[in-house]
Amino acid sequence: MFRIAHLPENHRDYDLYELLKVVADLTVKVKAKADRTFRSRMRYTRMHTGCGRLWNMIKYTDGVNQLGQPHRGSLKTCRCFRCRYSDKPSHIWWEIYVETAANLALDDKDKNLSTCVFFYNSSDSPKFVVDDVTVHGVHRDINTCMLKCTTCKPRLAEKIEQLWRRFDDVWHRVHKKYAGSAEKLAFLVSHPLGSSKHVSVGVWGGTYQSENDIIDESQSLTYSPCTCSDSYGAYIYIVGYEWGLGGWHQLNKLELKY
Repeated sequence: MFRIAHLPENHRDYDLYELLKVVADLTVKVKAKADRTFRSRMRYTRMHTGCGRLWNMIKYTDGVNQLGQPHRGSLKTCRCFRCRYSDKPSHIWWEIYVETAANLALDDKDKNLSTCVFFYNSSDSPKFVVDDVTVHGVHRDINTCMLKCTTCKPRLAEKIEQLWRRFDDVWHRVHKKYAGSAEKLAFLVSHPLGSSKHVSVGVWGGTYQSENDIIDESQSLTYSPCTCSDSYGAYIYIVGYEWGLGGWHQLNKLELKY
């Protein structure tokens, strides 16, 4: 279990500790259903498990969302696996969006090729598994992908809403404290080798620009937290960074998105 004592001495702050905990809760295990096409395209064939972060959630009631807008697919009921084959599908459901690295998207088309596991914090912790996952959008040029999870589980939705409120509150407090800090703490939460969550802490090493970056006008950050190949897609946070941003773990660098 990660404790405040695991933070560097000059960063043993309760708000920062709370931020790490809520970021851990918002981290999702992404399990790709590795097939032959997927394995031939990946740099490392065993890299079929990675991470993502909860990005957005939309609630629908009879096909209308919280803003009064109809579902883009004109759906009136939930289309999760259970409801799809039920005589009484739920009229209330949530579409949860998980952002991850594009390399974990097996297909750009709308297919169920992944599974998302929420709140897999320890081997004995209660977790939610969502198998109804589709690729909502892929941008391979900047290595980002959005997965859409469909569920009618109210407990899952309620917990996510609570976590986002906590994150918004503590993130602003932490950023205000550390914006002027000379040493920028970097951390990421991952599922190493597909296991329960692991927090890695280090420091930001600066920025650099690669040949590809000249084309897309993005930058990259170097960082020291320890990672493994199955950390692909883990979002790295730079505490107090000027723009308050982080990016995706990509084996040896961090893609910074503006």
